[in-house]
Amino acid sequence: MLRKMEIKFIFRYVRVTLQPRIALAHHFLAIGLMSVFLLLYAVPTWAQTSAQADIIDGGTVNEGENATRVVIIKNETLIAVPVTIYWIAIPETATTDDYGVASGSVILPAYATESNPIIIPITDDNLSEGEETFLVQLTHYESELWDKIQMEDTPLRFTIPESDPIAVSVSGDGSVAEGAVATYTVSLTGGTATEDLAVDYATSDDTATAGVDYTEVSGTLTFAVGETQKTVTVQTVQDDLSETGETFTFSISNALGGGATPTIGNGTVTTAIINQIVEEPNEVPTF
Repeated sequence: MLRKMEIKFIFRYVRVTLQPRIALAHHFLAIGLMSVFLLLYAVPTWAQTSAQADIIDGGTVNEGENATRVVIIKNETLIAVPVTIYWIAIPETATTDDYGVASGSVILPAYATESNPIIIPITDDNLSEGEETFLVQLTHYESELWDKIQMEDTPLRFTIPESDPIAVSVSGDGSVAEGAVATYTVSLTGGTATEDLAVDYATSDDTATAGVDYTEVSGTLTFAVGETQKTVTVQTVQDDLSETGETFTFSISNALGGGATPTIGNGTVTTAIINQIVEEPNEVPTF
């Protein structure tokens, strides 16, 4: 009789005391497992929205600087695991000689809205170049959550402004004897030309008169890539007139080409024509 009462007591104890506790433990275990699942694999938006990854914009970057942009999550949907995002640089008028890295990848950390930056160094050279552009495009990504990311693959344009312009200057004879040749040197300085450069030249009257005191000249000088100097000569006229020093001007203008927009440095030289007439002394009559 006593043994039966003990068994009934034990069953009653299990049913009344232990079963609710076991059930409660199972309940908390289920909640814990669900929390772990949500932390590892769910996004904070219950509608299962995909994260939209994109570069903010392109921009302008000078030689010697870095084109630096981050990949952002535009719709504030966070990802619970890291994402590796790959990108490429696409040449337009700029080529891989103009920027140092043609492809790479960045990491979007878990729960982050920005990646570590894409960094593309722009080559600093001495070449005279006009404005150039290249594109940066996201290509693909690697992640445990392949269906939770939408990647914007429209390329963005970066612009490298023109750089290392060429200065065109002229130097030459400040004075020549009447009948001599005046010589002028047109020179290129600054950046190294990447294409042909042309510049106009001409003479103009001051107190000297073209066709009377000197031979008028005008034209266009064309510098091929690699050329940095050219000369122009002007013939002065010898006459029997006794004249004070007369002047004319040699000038350059309208420089075009070379790469970046060229500038005119010293653009004019004024040349004096020195009269060489020597008056003979009056003869003294003899008786």
